[in-house]
Amino acid sequence: KNEFVYYTKCDYYNGAQLRCDIYTRKIISDTIWGKPKKLPNKINLKGFTATQPFLAFDAQKARNVLYFVSDRPGGAGGLDIWYSEVIGNGVYSNPVNIKEINTEFDEMSPFFLSSENELYFSSAGLKGFGGLDVYKSKLKGKKYGASSNMGIPTNSSYDDVYFKKSVDESYAYVSSNRTGSFFFDEGLEACCFD
Repeated sequence: KNEFVYYTKCDYYNGAQLRCDIYTRKIISDTIWGKPKKLPNKINLKGFTATQPFLAFDAQKARNVLYFVSDRPGGAGGLDIWYSEVIGNGVYSNPVNIKEINTEFDEMSPFFLSSENELYFSSAGLKGFGGLDVYKSKLKGKKYGASSNMGIPTNSSYDDVYFKKSVDESYAYVSSNRTGSFFFDEGLEACCFD
């Protein structure tokens, strides 16, 4: 059981653009949480976004690994998926760009399934059904294998993100703006992910 929760806080800049940082809080009990702590500068690089944190146990490394999304320098372009090993209380390794899966477009919503050593994520840069599609890549040693599209019905011609398997792995969740999603404006069919 994790003792901490990781989350993102974002602020607007230049009018409508968002810049985000990752924070953590200790879970003391079901109703009591510790004080918010902003992750160190190596994760929250000044002037760049760090968002969509996902903490997973990596059996090969025998430690927790924090996956996150960032537009920091050293990536392939757009938003990339990075990881940092959790070395100790508030101590993180230097972030590593997962070059095997990132493209010049956006990759996001990482979910690492420890039991299978598989990273699930969404990409706008890999050939798919349209928009953002969900892919998976197997971790083999220190490298991620080829990305494979999860296919239909997980993916659609719309945007499909935030894939996550249930604890018993018998079903999965995905968020999408595909037909049938709620709209704020029926005439424009604007918005939203369900």
